[in-house]
This record gives sequence, structure tokens and C-alpha cells, in this order.
Amino acid sequence: MKRFLTNLNLALVLLFAISTVSAQIPCGGTLAVADNGGPTANYSAGQNQVITLCPLGAASNPCPDVVVQGTAQVVTLNLTQFATEANWDAFYVFNGPTTASPLFASANGTTIGGFPAGGYWGATMPTGNFGLGAWRSTDVSGCLTIRFRSDASVQLAGFAGSATSQTYTDADANGAWTAGEALTPCPVLAACSFNCSGNINASLTGCTGFTIPAKNTLAFLTGDCKQQLVPNRIVGFNGPFSYANRSFWQAGVSNPVYPTQGNLPCTDPSGMPNTLVLESADLFGTDNTCGFFGTVVGWTAPATGQITFNWSTVTSDPGGDFLSYSTSNDPNSPTGLNGGVLFGTTILSSTTGTGTATVNITAGQPFTLNCVTFDGGFGAMVATITNFRFAELVCPSVVQLAGPLPGTVVTSGVHNMKFEGLDALGNSLGKCAFTINVTAQQPNLTCNDNLNISVNQSCQIALVPDMLLENYEALVAAGCTAGAFDIRVWPFNNQAAATGNVNGVATNFPRGTHTYEIRHPFGQKCWGTFTVEDKLAPVINCGPVRTVQCFEVDA
Repeated sequence: MKRFLTNLNLALVLLFAISTVSAQIPCGGTLAVADNGGPTANYSAGQNQVITLCPLGAASNPCPDVVVQGTAQVVTLNLTQFATEANWDAFYVFNGPTTASPLFASANGTTIGGFPAGGYWGATMPTGNFGLGAWRSTDVSGCLTIRFRSDASVQLAGFAGSATSQTYTDADANGAWTAGEALTPCPVLAACSFNCSGNINASLTGCTGFTIPAKNTLAFLTGDCKQQLVPNRIVGFNGPFSYANRSFWQAGVSNPVYPTQGNLPCTDPSGMPNTLVLESADLFGTDNTCGFFGTVVGWTAPATGQITFNWSTVTSDPGGDFLSYSTSNDPNSPTGLNGGVLFGTTILSSTTGTGTATVNITAGQPFTLNCVTFDGGFGAMVATITNFRFAELVCPSVVQLAGPLPGTVVTSGVHNMKFEGLDALGNSLGKCAFTINVTAQQPNLTCNDNLNISVNQSCQIALVPDMLLENYEALVAAGCTAGAFDIRVWPFNNQAAATGNVNGVATNFPRGTHTYEIRHPFGQKCWGTFTVEDKLAPVINCGPVRTVQCFEVDA
């Protein structure tokens, strides 16, 4: 029977911050999948757990310098255990890499507590699109995404099973697994190795330069090139974390029992000790100097990786106070009892105990530790956190040592390129050097000579390629534009007094004969002469009409 909650513990229903885990499964590999209680323990209250399962080599592969073999892969999920509270706690499977992907929906409607329709629940193993307790992606990514929602009461065994990744024959060439398409043996991946494209020869026509190709086409990694957790990048509680150790009551509202203890009255930005102590407090009297209902400590992850720490708790109110963490709540704006969301996604302890926690986290994601009272009873909990560590999830990579960067537009010439491959720990996998040899077809520039050009009413001339080149139209057809050319003038044929580039610029050239030179972007050029003329009739500007009286005229 559903347990009803008092007003003082209604806030526990709202502990639904999202916990997200993403995993890439190598071809032929198997990954254990379960709720936060694992295969042997019940799941916790207030779960909003998201697990994304993708083939290593799918579109979600986070390592851009790795060229993955066997990209036609698909993930299959097989459950061996399933038991959730019927009508209240729900299990969802999405056909793709996010919870916005299409849902493999059950016939169930919205839960009594308001979780979305289409979830699976109860004690009977559900049937997926691939059989009893089985789902296989039909999305082009090859991915599946799981979401599990639980409310505040009645926690059961939950779900457990495994996910596998396998290659298949894409018989209908639609880029995704389709029912009936056969699985195939996975390619045998060699050790991670570094490779380069070798020398490149390119020929240019028209006025368009050569664009240096993307890095992963010039130098790349192949084989068993995995991400690795690199530990101790940040040790203890030191590092580029934002920090807040705050008590909370209700956002923007003063404590009605103790008005002097308003929202967020206690902040310590001084830095983190290697041992951190958090305390909760009872309802009618505070047991700590910083809070009324508890304390929150928060950081922002500087990179994608994994947090680990040891914890121990001592409480005089078992079940009434708890230590938890969240990866979605901002520590700078917590709300408390009667105020919305309490800071807790995964409850580590509500009794006296010890343990170790491991939390996957992405760059920029908040992480909070929370020690709070939620039942309105007397007593308090003291939680001690030690050995806090952060391990960064690092990709193997390729670094460029010499040569123009990818995306750079170059003209003719020999461009020397050099790259180095590094594994996730920064060890060299080798270096390579090669050339990109760019040659340009020599365009035939034919200049008009002995031009007569008349100035405009401002006594200026704007020289443009169409005016100076006989074969300008052919050059445009080959990709040239007017602005690509360089035009310089030698006044009165004096090269020492040559102007800068005057292409399209209205310029005051004196009357007489001058030499011009026009250059193609690849260096070809021709020259001719032009004579400046002034053929416009003069314009006489008369003043206003004036009537002259006879007496104003001298005799």
C-alpha cells in the first residue's frame, strides 16, 4: 500500500535531479547495466537516472582524432531482473542517443505520481522490440537510452542486465539495423596506432586557393584507441571549483521559526580542506553554526571525468537525516524544506555508516554534497568526506607540430606538415612528416593597352579588372572575382612612384599617360598603359538671379 507523507517530508518526493551516465561499448563487448542499487540491492527513492549506451564508433564517439573500424554497429539491451513499484515507478527505453529520441513505449499511461506515459513497471519482465526483456536500437546512431524514475516510497529490486554492441550487415543500406539483418563478427582491433596520409599533390585553377584538409584526414589514430581516466589531475578539495558551503531554508524566504536564519546565511569561499565535515540540523533548534536544515557544498566540474570520495556518517536520527549528492543542482541557489527541490539525487546514507562513492560527471556540470534534515524530527547527522579525487576522462589525440593549420587557404608552393599521435596518458605513439605540394595552372592574363579613360565629374577614375583585361570573362568563369586582383599604377610611367592596390578605388590621376600592372592571386601579371582625359563639358554654377536698379549702376 502506498505510504502517505506528512507535510514535513513532502519535500522528499521532489528529489528528482537527473543522474546521467554515458557509455561507449566496444564491438563485441558487454556492459553491466543496473539501477543505482545494483543487481543485489533495491534502488533508492527519488531516482531520475539516465543511461546512454552507444557503440564505440557511433556518432557519439567523443574522440575526434580516432577513425573507428566497424562503424555499422548496434546496441542490444537484455534485462535479467525487473521489479518496480507498479503505477508509481517507471522504466523507459529510448531508440537513440538521448531522451528526446523515439520511445519504445509500453501501453502504460502516466504514473499516479505524474511520470510520463509509456514506461514499464511492475514485477513482470517487460517485452521490448527484440523480445522478452530485450531491446535493440533501430536508430542510425546504434544507441539506446534508458531512463528510470522512482518516487519517495516503496523501493524494490529494480532493473539489472547487460548491454552488448555488435556489427551487422546493413542489407537495406539505410544506415541502421533493421529486423532480419544478420549480425556479423566484430573486426579484430589492433593496438592503437598512429597513421598519416602521406604526401599530397594539389593543382589549382582559377583564383581559388587550396584549403588544408581536416586534421583527422591528414593524421589519425586507428585500432583499440579508448578514452582513459587520468587520476589525480585535481587532488583533495583544491582546484578550479566554485565553492559554497551554505545552509538553506527556502529560496527567497526567511525562516518563520528563526527569522534571523534566512535563506543562505552562511557562505565560505575560502577554499576546501582535505577533510570536509557537513552537518544537518533538527527542526526546532540548530545543531550546527551554519545551517537550519542542513549544509550544501558545491563545485563545477572542470572537465569530463569521474569523482570518487570516502564518506562516513554519524546520526542521532536514523532515517530522518541523510547524506546525498546531486549532479544537476546549482549550489548557489538551493531551495529547502517546503520550498521545492532538496539537494539530493542519490542518497548515500540515512543511518550511521561508511562507504565510497563514484560519480561520473561532465565538464561544466555542477556537483553538490548535501547533509540535510527532512523529517522534521530532532537529532542531527554529521558527515565526514575524505580522499576526494577527480580523474579526467581523456581521449587519445593527434597534435600538429608544423605546417599551416587545417582550414587555412594556401596558394602554390610546398607546405611541410608534421604531426604526432598521443595516447590518453600523453605518451607518444609516433610522429610523421609529409608535404602538401600545391601547384597552380598559370592563367593567361591579356592586358588592354593604350586605353583612353575619361575622369568622372569628381575628376576621378576607378580602375577595375573588367576594364583592363581582355580575357576577364574567361577568368570569371574559372572562379575569379573582381576583388581578387591587385592593380597598381606607375604615374607617368615612373615605377618608383607606384601606387598601392587601387582595384575599384576612385583615384585622382593627373591628365597624361600612366602605366598599370594587374596581378592574378597566384602571381601572374600583365601591364599596359592608359591616358587620362577630361571629356566632360564644364558645368557653370551661376549664383541666384539678382535685379539691379538703375541708380546702382555707375554712369
